[in-house]
Amino acid sequence: FMMSQLWGSAIIKWSSMKTVGTDCNFDELPAIIGVCQILLPIIVGIPATLLIPNRLQTEPLIDWTKERWYEEQEKDENITESLTRVLEEESVEQEEGQCSTEEVANEHLFT
Repeated sequence: FMMSQLWGSAIIKWSSMKTVGTDCNFDELPAIIGVCQILLPIIVGIPATLLIPNRLQTEPLIDWTKERWYEEQEKDENITESLTRVLEEESVEQEEGQCSTEEVANEHLFT
């Protein structure tokens, strides 16, 4: 609502119309109406029709099987699972490779 008031006051000021006082001048009003109500919608509306997709409203716009977006998600899940599996295996190997404190304490006996 406020934008329309701003645009309206700017158009009135630009067209040099007088709307206040005793010397009102509305000579430019038909030209402003012609431009704002007829030409501007045509200038905007016709190119805007090019943005409408050539499909029925009931048809899907994106073919998800062709785009294969879900396979990327599955790949990400598989990568995450394999990484956690590798990290778990490494942590088990590190735990098996570590000596207990008794083994470290008694190591000098075997040398």
